[in-house]
Amino acid sequence: MSNRVRLKKAPIVEALIDLMLGPQHTVDLKNLKILADQLSGEFPKCDEIRIAQLKLPPSGSGIAPEVSHLPPVGYKLTSSNGSEVVQLKTDGFTFNQLPPYQDWDYFFRRFKHLWELYQKTAKATELRRVGLRYINNLQLPLPLKFLKDYLAAPPVVPAGMPQEISDYVMRVVVPLADISGGAIITQALGRGPHSGQLPLILDIDVFTERAIKTADKTLWDLLLKMREHKNNIFYKSITEKTVELYS
Repeated sequence: MSNRVRLKKAPIVEALIDLMLGPQHTVDLKNLKILADQLSGEFPKCDEIRIAQLKLPPSGSGIAPEVSHLPPVGYKLTSSNGSEVVQLKTDGFTFNQLPPYQDWDYFFRRFKHLWELYQKTAKATELRRVGLRYINNLQLPLPLKFLKDYLAAPPVVPAGMPQEISDYVMRVVVPLADISGGAIITQALGRGPHSGQLPLILDIDVFTERAIKTADKTLWDLLLKMREHKNNIFYKSITEKTVELYS
């Protein structure tokens, strides 16, 4: 576990806020297209969001699997430099911030602005799920002898076995009672190594699945609590040696 300090070179490769509307609420696709057109100055690239359906034949029948594409469920908008993505969906809204990531204040301000534009079209009164996710790509210097030098809870190989690790994925879900939700914490080796560094992914997904009203400050207060949990998990997952790499 490390002490909290503001990192000058945060290893964030993606931050996103994902909101799912209440089960009784669906936004008309035509209205979402109108909103997408209104945002085309900021987000010139617009792609349909579609869901593919795979139908598997009986085993041994010799019939090939059948793939069908359902009607669009929304639009994915991308900024001209590719750093921001907005997903306008019939059942929800997602804002993705890709590099360069500035800071929470800017990220949250952009999310709030775009969500309020979506909400003018959606007019949703309730959400059923809220997620805040940060994906970090830690570039650990090689040669690296022990992952525990950089991670507070690295994978453990049983004694008596080769201690080298060529790949791994580790995922845990922890409950967070104060937000009636939890956090999905994933560690995985990234692709590489590159330029004498070992990429390691630390993915933190804080979420709650319950009815949340949109008419008051409940959502904003909830997201601030989620951010606090995200930061707490991040700093408890790394060591002081990792902090030094990004300070």
